[in-house]
Order: sequence, then structure tokens, then C-alpha cells
Amino acid sequence: MKRSQWLYEIIIYFLALMFLYTAFSKLVDMHHFTKAIRNQPFPKIVDPSLVVGVPLVEIITGVSLLRIKSRKFGLYASAILMLSFTIYVSLAVFNVFERVPCGCAGVFQQMSWTAHLVFNLFFLLLAILGIWIYHKHEQTNQASYSKAAL
Repeated sequence: MKRSQWLYEIIIYFLALMFLYTAFSKLVDMHHFTKAIRNQPFPKIVDPSLVVGVPLVEIITGVSLLRIKSRKFGLYASAILMLSFTIYVSLAVFNVFERVPCGCAGVFQQMSWTAHLVFNLFFLLLAILGIWIYHKHEQTNQASYSKAAL
């Protein structure tokens, strides 16, 4: 197996593990997660959608990454989610909100906002690198297929 393929697989499993861990942490401690969502600076009407939607989207993303046929979707969903979370955490770090909200699950509850920003940027970069490797392999496979067809 090529080094880029190993890197790709590691990226896939890191992203999947992170999304599945955070989703299940939220579900296991739903009371805390619901309370944290209610503390967010969003209109209260979206709270129920976020309480259900965030863990659900994280599970769908994590499972998509683990299934070979849906990895492309999983990688793009990972990048979009991590970009969204990174923007949100950046707003908290730079004191854009009137008050600093909380709302992380599991071991992430103990992280400072700055540490959380670094963590999110790392996983955002992993998702982007995963997308790049995916397309690089896709182009290589298409070129190999074209040569074989000749």
C-alpha cells in the first residue's frame, strides 16, 4: 500500500472516530448537551433542531467515512462541519458573542476555546487533505482505466 493510501486511511479513521465519539458523548449526556445548546447565542426556536440535528449529522458523517462507497460524501461533510465549528469557535475566541457560550461533549468540555480552535483547525486540515488525496487517487484510477481501455 502506498504511503498516501496509508495517510488517507488514517485521516478517514481519525475523522470518523472524532465524529462518532462526539456524537455519542452528546447522546450519552443528553441533559448536559441540551442545556449547553440552550446557552448558545442562537434563536431559541432552533434549539430542538440543534439538539437532535448535531449528533445525527455527526453520526451520519462518521458512518459515511467508514463506508467506502460514501467516503467522498463523508469527507466533504467533515470539511463543512469542521469549517462551521471552526468559525463558531473563532467567534467565541475573539469575543464576538455577548457572553461566552459552552457546548462541547466528552473530553472536549475541558478544553479552552483557544485549544478548541487549534483542535478544530487540525481536523479541518485533515478533512481538506483527505479530499485532496481522494481526488488524487480518483484521477490516478481514471488514468489507469483509460490506459487499460486502449
